[in-house]
Amino acid sequence: MKAIDIMPRPVARELERLGRGIAIARRRRRIPMALMLERTGLAKRTYQQVEKGDPSVAMAAYAMALHALGMSTNLGLLADPERDAPGMLIEIQNLPKRVHAAKAPR
Repeated sequence: MKAIDIMPRPVARELERLGRGIAIARRRRRIPMALMLERTGLAKRTYQQVEKGDPSVAMAAYAMALHALGMSTNLGLLADPERDAPGMLIEIQNLPKRVHAAKAPR
């Protein structure tokens, strides 16, 4: 079984939204498909799948498309630890109740 087969619908919708956004950004910039293929190094079929938000396409293909559009600067923020509110809450809940001084080495 592939990840695509068990992908939650909300995740698939977000990928479709990302693909639509890439397609709109390319057209707004008046960048022809041929130039996008040249800039990304992707095959035409792969790039078309990116614009559709196909979940079988590697993340690198989406990253290359965003880079070619000048939109890759925020990619690292997707999983930024500083913006991980649920993770920070778990960390806070697991803080020790007391902190003892370290024992001196013998």
